[in-house]
Amino acid sequence: MNLLNQKGIDKWQGVGVYPTPFNLLDDFSEFVLSKVSKRMNSKNNSIELLDIFSGDGRIGKSVSEIIRSKNGVNTNVTFIEAMRTSLKLIKPKPNFTILHQNVFEIKSTKKYDIVVSNPPYLVLNSNTSESLGIDWNFAKKYSKNLYALSILKGLEMCSDDGALVVIAPFGYLRGYESIKFKEKIEEECSEVIIKASPLRTLFEGVNQDIGFQCFYKRSKGDKSPTYWSFGYNGHEASEIKEQINVQVKNHDRSRSKMKVRVGPIVWNRSKEHLIGFNKNQTNCVLVYGANIRHDGELDLKVKKLSNRQFIKSSGMSNGDFIKKNAILLRRTLRGSPGNWIVDSTVIMEKEQAYTAENHVIVVELEENNTFKELDSIRRILCNRIEDYYSISGSPTISTKIVELLSRNIR
Repeated sequence: MNLLNQKGIDKWQGVGVYPTPFNLLDDFSEFVLSKVSKRMNSKNNSIELLDIFSGDGRIGKSVSEIIRSKNGVNTNVTFIEAMRTSLKLIKPKPNFTILHQNVFEIKSTKKYDIVVSNPPYLVLNSNTSESLGIDWNFAKKYSKNLYALSILKGLEMCSDDGALVVIAPFGYLRGYESIKFKEKIEEECSEVIIKASPLRTLFEGVNQDIGFQCFYKRSKGDKSPTYWSFGYNGHEASEIKEQINVQVKNHDRSRSKMKVRVGPIVWNRSKEHLIGFNKNQTNCVLVYGANIRHDGELDLKVKKLSNRQFIKSSGMSNGDFIKKNAILLRRTLRGSPGNWIVDSTVIMEKEQAYTAENHVIVVELEENNTFKELDSIRRILCNRIEDYYSISGSPTISTKIVELLSRNIR
């Protein structure tokens, strides 16, 4: 891990910390046990268990106890945590090693049979990376998120043929910024199993996709393709469809016949130019996400938008206008993980002057399609988006993903 940390352990107090709810501990421990039991049977009667970013050690203690009670295997447990106040809550035992350290600074050669963690969740930028002593170029490469860097560190500390099991977001599965992170996981792991929750509120004060995730570290010399499986709670994990992912991962350069962009207008920065309908003035329709319906309807009679549904031409630049036939997508998916719904509509360039607010994705077509053809393309594109994001915990649609999905639509 090319992490440069010269800021001191004190900088990590409370960073990205969301303690594991006690009502998740038993389920998570059972998940760990179910994924590592067969591997433990081939080992001696004692295993090395590591809990990184351990907090008060509740995960390591719970997993250790269930392994001992149900498999009869003794565990030597190592807890590593930067916050001393949390570590003091772990009562010492003969089989416990308690380390007050920043996990990212550890360069130990010791490897562990099982690594468990509820890693810190924090989206990084250049400033936060610098303050924590993390190399920003490294963070950018691997999704700009602290939990992703934590997973990679956990894999580094895991023995070959061992397992890393975490409670963490699974948004990287469909995140454009996580391509390199996912490739690194495939380099390190023979198999990844994800048991995802359709709820985004498992942690108090957090609205975040969360899943139990098991990463099996490759044995030496193993070059087989990584097997990915995914299932929401209550559903057996099954292999993830990779057809679209392959296109994303390989950075397909074939040119789309559609131009994809975010709506150019930020309404609260253009307040002085916004007006309601005025039959005596020729103004441009400003389409908001709330105007777009799932059935393809464009509803321009939304009451809360009535006094700002149009924008004066004087408040726009030439590039703000939608100049071609276009498909408009609400930038936020509706529904819930596993059942996301895309709201969309079509507009024809000759009907009216249009622009869009930045909660809308604009897909402009180069060809002059009829309304029927345009609506057919809309349906195909929406089906692709819904299929792609069905295993995503995040409701936000990426313009880069839409651009990739728009290719080869006839």
